[in-house]
Amino acid sequence: MTDLSAIGIVAIAVVALFFFLRPRKSSPPPVIPPVVPPVANHPPVALPPFVVGQLDWGNQITVDFRYREHGCESSTGEPLLVSGAIDPDGDPLEHYIEVEGPTKSGSMKNYAVFGVTKDSGGKTKRIDREWVTFPWAEYTTISGRKIAENEAIAAIVIGNEKANPGFPVSVKCGTPTPPPVTVVPENLGQMTIRYKVRDRSGVVAESLTRLMVTKGGCS
Repeated sequence: MTDLSAIGIVAIAVVALFFFLRPRKSSPPPVIPPVVPPVANHPPVALPPFVVGQLDWGNQITVDFRYREHGCESSTGEPLLVSGAIDPDGDPLEHYIEVEGPTKSGSMKNYAVFGVTKDSGGKTKRIDREWVTFPWAEYTTISGRKIAENEAIAAIVIGNEKANPGFPVSVKCGTPTPPPVTVVPENLGQMTIRYKVRDRSGVVAESLTRLMVTKGGCS
């Protein structure tokens, strides 16, 4: 019995020593989540604005800086004209607008630009040559497409450089009925509409448009 007990004790010791000395599996390395690169900021796009109205001395025109597609090419379905500014990321944009045009004598001067901004309380004010933010609007089109954009619409009185042109300036979207032409208009020179847009990261895009201004077509 003593020999058997001794053998048993030795066997248990050998088994315990085996389990103690056997190679152990190493702990799995910690899982490190992949580094997700930040989403790249896409620069805004600035195209020539859509100008509505007769470019005649003393007449008021509407300048639409919103992104719009006009017309449709019959074979491809592509728009015939694209105007305004857009940010591919859907960010609100700031606008900087500067308009230079001829005087009656043919010299050049800055025309006043009017608009309704985010901080103007719904009232029209002069907005040229400074960074402004137009109100943000969200709506659904007739086709059911949802749109969110700055209501970037401005008005210019051809030849006017004052903050008060002497009559209320109405900033609205639409095509006004042009007055009848009573005389052959005289070309005064080109009006330049230069505007910039800036996104949330400070990236700027710019557009420049030149249009001929006349005198006499609205008299």
